[in-house]
Amino acid sequence: MKTTSVVAMILGAFFLGSCGETLSTDTDAQDTETTAGEGEGEGEGEGEYRGLGAACHCDGDNCQQMGGVEIPNASTIVGCEDVPTNVTGAALVCLRTYEGDLANDTYFANGYCGLMATKCEGNPIICGSAVFGNYDQLTACPTGSVRLETEVEVTVASTLKATMSNRICVRGCTAEGQCREGETDAKLEEATQYECLDHEGDRFCYDPRSLPTTYDSTAY
Repeated sequence: MKTTSVVAMILGAFFLGSCGETLSTDTDAQDTETTAGEGEGEGEGEGEYRGLGAACHCDGDNCQQMGGVEIPNASTIVGCEDVPTNVTGAALVCLRTYEGDLANDTYFANGYCGLMATKCEGNPIICGSAVFGNYDQLTACPTGSVRLETEVEVTVASTLKATMSNRICVRGCTAEGQCREGETDAKLEEATQYECLDHEGDRFCYDPRSLPTTYDSTAY
């Protein structure tokens, strides 16, 4: 569990907004045979993979708020067209790199496609724009992916508090070289730190800087 007392954590890159749409069908995620997506595609980022973990960006006027903080579930995401849309409870997200004073730092070189849901318990000022997807219904992810679960304690102005819970389906992997490791983060102009991480036997593509110290994972 990670604790933060920065006001801008309200709109942190993992906790933003209601601008996107929840992607759900009558098919439960645990019953779908859809895979997480494989292969390489054209677009932003070298060696970009299709599906979960692919490079992405937002195109339009509703991509940012609070002076440059990315909205992860914006309605005009580009690059995530091959991400499955029949995962109950999940909202499509494009996670992006952010460093600054308005939100928590996150590292997703050239964007990272995911399926995500959040919930927030606590002060309504914090929780008002932080919930998307259906956290309780996101109980499984596509075959070949890994579900991450994180929890963050948010404190604003010493008195306003909330607990942010996040579930996200991310790209699974089996070895190094499968996670866009050769890219350069165009925003920071430095080499990406994506790698095939191993958490209690569950292996997935991610930048470890974007993970809290403690989290849960489930492979599918």
